[in-house]
Amino acid sequence: MPDLTANSANPSGAQGLVNLRDVGGLPLRDGGFTRKGILFRSESLQEATSHDVERLTEHYQIASILDLRSARETITEGRGPVDAKAITYLNIPLDPAPLDLEFDPAWPSGQLTSYVYQSFASVPSGGLGRVFAFLPQLLDGPTLVHCAAGKDRTGLVIAIALEIAGVTREAVMADYLASEQNNDRVNDMLRRSPRYLAHMGKVNNEFYEVHGHAMGSFLDWLDHTHGGARNWAMSRGVEVSQLDRLAAALRT
Repeated sequence: MPDLTANSANPSGAQGLVNLRDVGGLPLRDGGFTRKGILFRSESLQEATSHDVERLTEHYQIASILDLRSARETITEGRGPVDAKAITYLNIPLDPAPLDLEFDPAWPSGQLTSYVYQSFASVPSGGLGRVFAFLPQLLDGPTLVHCAAGKDRTGLVIAIALEIAGVTREAVMADYLASEQNNDRVNDMLRRSPRYLAHMGKVNNEFYEVHGHAMGSFLDWLDHTHGGARNWAMSRGVEVSQLDRLAAALRT
């Protein structure tokens, strides 16, 4: 499999979108690899350059954008210059990290973030479940999933999708951790927004960092509590046929 944690030139060819990547080419548990050119992930698109817009629309031929930011974020920050293009846009809000979480200082780095991931997955009628009711249809064409930084809410959705598709746990974790090499530049972008700058000053620093324990602990919880991502999605009302459709779209 490709070394997703290697620090190299941006493989997406983008300029302003430093956390943009294709999640194709990842190894499957039963052999083979995920399909390239169908599912992409990134940070928010407001600083996309004209080159990035051309890259997304002409090279990657993105047909759908799934925005996981809250409604307030989408209003204050906007959709970016891609909004001028004829691309299907769907906003399924997952709220940013809350300000008042209690935590044990003895927790390992990433445990507080994992707790937030678990809270997203624990709401029976929450946005995370709705994502997987719509994502299979979106994946009839190349689809970009993004939030603000492209690492937590986006990382959560991508990890669950990859698990449903049968990607090895090692590769799911490597894709999640690939955001670490881009994190400083993403945070610089977020600081240019008064909204995110204020949020950074109020929440635990962990929420603007990347810790493998956050996703590893969440996936272990998903296995222990629900018997894995697929069973979790079914418990949220996603039909088996839709999960099969999602997996088929992501597999070569």
